[in-house]
Amino acid sequence: MKSGLPTVAIDLFEEQKIQGAAFHCYSEIYTDSIRVGIMGAEHLMQQGFKCFAFVGEVNDVSWSRQRRDQFTQCLEAAGLTCYCYPTPPPSCRNWGKELHRLGAWLLSLPKPIGLMAAMDVRGRQVIEACHHNNIDVPGEVAVLGVDNDPLICNLCDPPMSSIALDAEVGGYRAAEFLDLLMQKQKQFYAKNRSSSPPMRFSFQPTGVVLRRSTELFIIEDELVIEALKFIRINATLSLTVAQVSRHLDVSRRTLEMRFQKYLNRSVLSEIIQQKLERIKLMLSDESLTIHEIALMCGFESEAYFCRFFRRETGQTMSEYRKSRLVS
Repeated sequence: MKSGLPTVAIDLFEEQKIQGAAFHCYSEIYTDSIRVGIMGAEHLMQQGFKCFAFVGEVNDVSWSRQRRDQFTQCLEAAGLTCYCYPTPPPSCRNWGKELHRLGAWLLSLPKPIGLMAAMDVRGRQVIEACHHNNIDVPGEVAVLGVDNDPLICNLCDPPMSSIALDAEVGGYRAAEFLDLLMQKQKQFYAKNRSSSPPMRFSFQPTGVVLRRSTELFIIEDELVIEALKFIRINATLSLTVAQVSRHLDVSRRTLEMRFQKYLNRSVLSEIIQQKLERIKLMLSDESLTIHEIALMCGFESEAYFCRFFRRETGQTMSEYRKSRLVS
């Protein structure tokens, strides 16, 4: 800490950034945990769950609390309740002891339930506790992690769905910060670090990578389930409500009535939502041009594609991309 070497921190705790704390004057790369929590809630709600739960990092660190708070607030705004796993006391943080505590809590939850874990490691522990207590995943508890670590996610049984983070962009920005600090450019790094505000950059979640741990629609209507699957598979095509109804061999009116009954939204709104999710994911790849994304998403006119995105999000695509790259 006293070496004077250029330093870039990653995901500091809030208490480490307050005035006078050891790391408060250091530049930082951090995860947008607010958006992570919102994305987790939106995904599980879209799966049709009515009951929700959250399991935080065992030491209840600040980024875990942020994810929990945004997850629960998003659900509460929709009139839904979330069960939050109580942070274990220090004496129970050994996994051998906590396995039984977490298992008992999972058994007490209403089923079926959509559960978000603060990170993939925690999600793997939830799945292990479910197996230990004969709780079916995803039949009774659907588990969503964060980080999309392929080793952890694919070794889970069943493989775990997870929110992917744009860590590559974060890594490049950290290297850029460090290079600027090493060059000691005046606008970025003053001799007296405390007089120069630190640089901060948040890297974003890019989307949910679906695996079998959340591969379940909690909807008591096979027609709606099949419609959702068809829409999500064909989200990048020029899909219409009429095409969905023809695929299912039902009238458009019947399909719309069933969507309103079980999802409280229209078929068109589901098509638009799924298309937007794919567009945003593609926009995170800076190697793709707007024109290329438009063609990949079934838009023949780039101008109409841009108007569609702005109408639905309130942002231009350039603004959306810039918001991801500027802290």
